[in-house]
Order: sequence, then structure tokens, then C-alpha cells
Amino acid sequence: MKKTLFAAIMLSLFCCLLQTTPGSAASGEAKFGTGVTADWNLVNEAREFNTNLITCGFFCAKPFAAMKVTVSVYQQKPQQAELLVLRADIDVNPKWNILFLPDLPMPSTGDFTFTLSTLAGDVLADGKVKIAEKKVEEEIPAQPSVSGTTLEGLFNKFKPKN
Repeated sequence: MKKTLFAAIMLSLFCCLLQTTPGSAASGEAKFGTGVTADWNLVNEAREFNTNLITCGFFCAKPFAAMKVTVSVYQQKPQQAELLVLRADIDVNPKWNILFLPDLPMPSTGDFTFTLSTLAGDVLADGKVKIAEKKVEEEIPAQPSVSGTTLEGLFNKFKPKN
């Protein structure tokens, strides 16, 4: 009887660890799309695009706990070192753990790595995206616009009203 109860409890704990929340990004993950909606969802989420105008969303496990974070974008070059395309220190709300960089015009086609880190260099989130076609002839801004929120704020915005 004790062995069966112990096995059932362990199986329950294991199942709880494997469960994921639908519609949420993994901790420390950068996701990409062509825009962001008012309820903080990416439009046309993917890892490969036929346009160079993209939106990046960073989803972190915990709040930034800092007034500034660093965004770095690197282009992967075959048989060469990575090319730094953008590095910007961005003012943020320390309570945020979700950050969006909307409408970033990537300079060319190719593979890019996006990294969000603290000023000390600790990586909060990162991800890769592939740009297959250049459609927009704009420069990537030295200081991109940002928007952000917390998971709690997002929940409270859409929780049912009593």
C-alpha cells in the first residue's frame, strides 16, 4: 500500500514538472514575428521570414531587476566570425520580464542571433531567426523602441471581471 501511494505521488510530481502553460514562451527565449498585438502576442510567429522587418519578443523567467538591459544582435557569417549588427542599452521597468522590440529592419538576409542581457553580461534570453528576403530598405535604429510587461500584468489585464 505504501509503495503504491509513493509511486502515485512521484508520478504526479513528474507529470506536474512536464506540464507547460499553453501560449507561453519558455523561460529565457526570444521569439519572432511580424508585429505584436495589444494583448502581447506575436503576429505571424516563426523562426524564418520572407521580410527583413521583424518584431522580437524576449520572454524571461524572472523580472529584469534592473533599470537597464542590453540588447545585442549578431549576424552569422559563413566561415567568418559573427558580425555585431546592434548593441543598445535600453531603459526598462525592473518589474518587467517580457520585452518587445517592434518593427526592427534587419540590414540584410541571413541568420541572426538576438540576445538580451544584464549590463554585467548575464544572458536573460536569446534566440535565432533567419531572414530569407530583404523587402525594407531602412537602417536598423541605434536605439530601438521597446515595450514590455510582466506576466502578472498580462494576467490581470485579461482576468475575468466579477
